[in-house]
Amino acid sequence: MPEQEDSINPVEGTVEEQPVTAPGMTWCILRAATNMEHRVAKALPGRGLEGVGRVLVPTLAERQVRSGVAKVVEKKLYPGYVFAEMSLADGQVPDEVWYAVKSITGALGFLGERTPVPVSEREAAAVLEAAAKKEKRVQGPDFRPGDMVSVTDGSFEGHEGIVEKVDERKAMATVDIIIFGRSTPVDIECWQLEKQL
Repeated sequence: MPEQEDSINPVEGTVEEQPVTAPGMTWCILRAATNMEHRVAKALPGRGLEGVGRVLVPTLAERQVRSGVAKVVEKKLYPGYVFAEMSLADGQVPDEVWYAVKSITGALGFLGERTPVPVSEREAAAVLEAAAKKEKRVQGPDFRPGDMVSVTDGSFEGHEGIVEKVDERKAMATVDIIIFGRSTPVDIECWQLEKQL
């Protein structure tokens, strides 16, 4: 029975049950223009080159709350970089792969140019694990009552205060701010606040 290869979706960076590095292959890093990582990751395997294995852009789904609206955004874990598994000839990128990469719109070349810097097994395992997790990370209220904060945006920019309460659902915090010599509770969106150390 033939071995079934596990699939990889280069655009999403998902990986299912494969060894860290395939036999005879090395993980290398491609540099890509800003916001062109997915295009490069999709184009490289499509060239039908021998010696090119898995190609991925590790991402993380992140839930952001702005103006009371929650939105899931894909964040690149390593912006500007694409991870590619490939076989190297004497530590160098084969000519056909080198020229194919250089012809892809948005690809800037390998980290280390013709002699790419190999990614260690430990680092490759961490990248693959991060790509496989795809966990959602909530970015929103990170404040607790009693925290000292500064207002970084809005009408009260530059003021400091103490958090009284936090509404995580709306990503709002009630902050006691001194205005005209009196302590005044003000509702402020959490993204407009910065915790003081």
